[in-house]
Amino acid sequence: MKIKPTTKIPRQRLSLPGFLIVIILSLINSGCVTLSDPETSQVNHEQTVYIGAPEQTIGQSFVSRRPHLNSITIWLNPESNVGDLTVALFNTPQDSEPLLSKKISVTSLIPNQGFHFEFQPIGKSPNTKYYLEIHSLNTNFSVLGRISDQYADGNLFINREPMQGDIAFETTYDYDLNAFLQDINNDLKLWRILLLTILLTFVPGWLLLTITGLDRTFSPGENLAISFGVSLAIIPILMLWTTVFSIKWTRPIVLIGGTILGVLLIVRLLSRFKFFRGGLLLSAKQTRKDLYQEILPLLIIFSITLFIRLAMTRDLVAPAWVDSIHHALLTKLILNQGGIPPSFAPYLPIEASNYHIGFHANLSVFIWLTNLTLPSALLFFGQFLNALVIFSTYLFTKTLFHKTNIALIAALVTGIFTPMPAYFASWGRYTQLAGLVIFPIPIAFLSVYITRFEKFSTKEKIKLLIISALVISGLLLTHYRVLVFLIVFMIWYFIIFSKPKTRWQSVLGLLIVSLVSILLSLPSLYSAIRLLIIPKIHAWGGGTQVMFNGFSWRFLNAGWGKYTLATASLGILWTLIRKWKIVFIIGLWVGTLFFLANLKAIGVQFPDFINNLSIEISLFIIISAFSGYFVIQSYDFIRSFTSKRIRSFLPWIALSGLCATSIFGAQKILPLLNPVTFLARETDFEAMDWIKENISANESFLINPSEWGYGLYMGSDGGYWISPITGNPTFPPPVIYGLGSKEYTQKINRDVKYVLENAENPKNILDFLNENSINYIYLGGKGGILQPSTFEESQSFKTIFSQKGIWIFKKNKE
Repeated sequence: MKIKPTTKIPRQRLSLPGFLIVIILSLINSGCVTLSDPETSQVNHEQTVYIGAPEQTIGQSFVSRRPHLNSITIWLNPESNVGDLTVALFNTPQDSEPLLSKKISVTSLIPNQGFHFEFQPIGKSPNTKYYLEIHSLNTNFSVLGRISDQYADGNLFINREPMQGDIAFETTYDYDLNAFLQDINNDLKLWRILLLTILLTFVPGWLLLTITGLDRTFSPGENLAISFGVSLAIIPILMLWTTVFSIKWTRPIVLIGGTILGVLLIVRLLSRFKFFRGGLLLSAKQTRKDLYQEILPLLIIFSITLFIRLAMTRDLVAPAWVDSIHHALLTKLILNQGGIPPSFAPYLPIEASNYHIGFHANLSVFIWLTNLTLPSALLFFGQFLNALVIFSTYLFTKTLFHKTNIALIAALVTGIFTPMPAYFASWGRYTQLAGLVIFPIPIAFLSVYITRFEKFSTKEKIKLLIISALVISGLLLTHYRVLVFLIVFMIWYFIIFSKPKTRWQSVLGLLIVSLVSILLSLPSLYSAIRLLIIPKIHAWGGGTQVMFNGFSWRFLNAGWGKYTLATASLGILWTLIRKWKIVFIIGLWVGTLFFLANLKAIGVQFPDFINNLSIEISLFIIISAFSGYFVIQSYDFIRSFTSKRIRSFLPWIALSGLCATSIFGAQKILPLLNPVTFLARETDFEAMDWIKENISANESFLINPSEWGYGLYMGSDGGYWISPITGNPTFPPPVIYGLGSKEYTQKINRDVKYVLENAENPKNILDFLNENSINYIYLGGKGGILQPSTFEESQSFKTIFSQKGIWIFKKNKE
């Protein structure tokens, strides 16, 4: 006997989600995606390695780690205004016939800028050897690079004779179907990690929602988004209070807690499961239709987004740029101490409460659950959050427009079309991502609270207020700037949408939420007031700023960004006609945020709790929301003017157009990351394993320094990862040294400047090491201003490690 479903699902609709995911995933690449390979590169081009004359050649051998090499960038400077060069690619320096070659005029070369040599993909196998040669036909030319051997898998050649040094070069490769299938296969192998990630980021919030009965207030898709955010908010609060009471977290305790959560999940599912009606997210009043129309499309969009986010970082051995270093360092301290550390000692003389701890608390639990290495865990968990933000966009849009289809399109726009938040991976800006996952939940709670105030029982109001306080407290611990965004939005939303009849009663509820939020985060809030807010208040009296300092349209225009901006603009105009209050609220919200971020530019001294960049890179939520509104309104408008016969085919036509644009959007997003921000190489971590075995953890390292921004300095190669990996302090330290005292920050800056100015003077570097009790120098695979030859040729230093482009020097005893 067959059991018929209680709700009939139209056949056409049932096939749409499957059609969508198959088309997008199978055609996400069509030979049009080019990715950078940081492992096959030598990016230092500050020195002239050779000046060539007519009929002379200079070459570089290298190994392309990825198959289907399709471009090489080199740095050439013409020595005259006329003449031609030939750039040719061979398999080996002994070959006489090139695989390909290109004649270039010196007039097309721009001094000190890279020349990009593109060609059809070659090399079907990974780790293929090549030899690149520049041949002067009738002019003098110079080639930039390093005069010392930096690149481990190749050599510099002058007239086909090997020499010391390396040409500066970068390569890219074709991300084709084989690479795509390889990534699919690799992602499938991560199923256990993925399940544990969902256990951590979804189950606690979902259990809390269902136990309190608040899941009945929201739709299944909204429950999904809320569950993720609530889970991310709970863990930092728990860790904060266990730290206060000296209760340490360990891996066995986390595994026991995870097992209990899993059991509770199964029990809860069994207690509410009804065949063809209930399930993981559906209450008894909800049907399979809800699952099909909301949950399934959301999960498909999330799956596609997660695949793209992981594929974007397929060539990274560790997360990019400088933020990732202090994320890893704070997480290491949590793992070592079993709770929130009081300071960054011994690495920095800074109290840890100066920085957001929410993301790091969640990451620590994730590592305890999965047992992944710190760089791998940070990279995967960070990119998982990067995909998770599509639920934030969905919930925010659904709260504004109350339409599922608009919110689904908005989620798709965030996942595939807008350059943010995908580009966050270039910065390792995962704390703000975690905050944005939590951000729309209090807004959704506020919306139902003020619109259904009279319908809710006192018990339901109390539950909603308590969970709201929990989420806001978790957001405070995760990212204070996003908390400022939330407070400003909620003020304007309440003013415009609250009902006069119940306004003062609602205000009382919000005051209770504020009080409970403060109490839940009190230990951290006290430190934040003492170490963050009061110093900023003391700094009111000085400083000026250029209007919209830090704002750059390139962060919104990249990829398909300009098209999403255009679509969102049209959506805003359409919304003005039909739902003007929404535009009014968004305008007031964004306008207030930029006003606060630019007070110094108009002469008003005020603490800079937010800045233009932090606002700009969060605008993708608004852009996606209005883009979703425009797409759906356009579809409905076209549908209203078509005949009944054509109307039956319209969903398929619309879906085909959506698939086509999604394919092109994905192809633009995949290569979006900036390879300049990829600091570490695989060989760096091999060297760090050697450090852990051979050098005491209390020994410090001088690493390659470089300017960063905001008047601070950073490490420019993989040596920057030494502290979180081996436990050894480095100089320069992580850039959060800027959160320290004014005197400490100024001293670090002075010392870094001294190193930069004396990078080629081993005697002065030795004096600096002696003054700062540093015994070792680490030069990483990417390289920087400090060169191996400087210390190899000095009697004051001894080479104790030299493998695959990594050097470690120890100063000799006097």
